Amino acid sequence: MTSYHAWVSGPKGRLAPVEQAKLWALRKVLQKDGGACAQYQWMAMQVSLLGGGHPTRQAVAQFFARRREAREARRGARGAARGGEARRGAARRGEARRSEVRRSAARRARRGEAREAR
Repeated sequence: MTSYHAWVSGPKGRLAPVEQAKLWALRKVLQKDGGACAQYQWMAMQVSLLGGGHPTRQAVAQFFARRREAREARRGARGAARGGEARRGAARRGEARRSEVRRSAARRARRGEAREAR
């Protein structure tokens, strides 16, 4: 099977990968133009199912919902793989360091100590 064949073929009654890409492009253009990216009926009429016909409005909405869920699941998995909570803990420790520097500077100012020039 050639890459072209894989790009334009699939089970009958489904969207070919090229048509799925077209849906993503239509959505991006609508978002960029400030239009409602939820114009599913119009998007459905712009793409074709394998074997003929167009998907329903609900099918297009489900397509984007499934992709959104998959993206959120990947983001959650990536966060856990990178340390998730530990990474956020490091950010909290960084904030603690910054607040300690501020408190130290305030103490020096109250005592009248000048900050050393670097």
